[in-house]
Amino acid sequence: MTTKSKKASSAETAETGPTLDTVTLQQTAREVTDLSGKAGFADLMARLQTESGLMFGRHRGRVKAKMLGVDATGSDKDEALRNWANAARRALLKEGGAA
Repeated sequence: MTTKSKKASSAETAETGPTLDTVTLQQTAREVTDLSGKAGFADLMARLQTESGLMFGRHRGRVKAKMLGVDATGSDKDEALRNWANAARRALLKEGGAA
């Protein structure tokens, strides 16, 4: 019986990087784009914070949005989330998924 040690598994993950959930990324990016600038955008932001782990922080005087392994910055939360959707699409293209 062979088992991999935790070190070996960690080393493999470090080499390949974290795997992105392409389906969730694609759906979330589409939702953000569809509601951007509309009345339900604040509600979407609140839902993503509770359901998908969307976090906002400050980085060098800009707002940083981080969720599902992708992060982006903007001048405010709305812009940071819109930029996150664009970064998510670029990550999908890099992974080979359809954006």
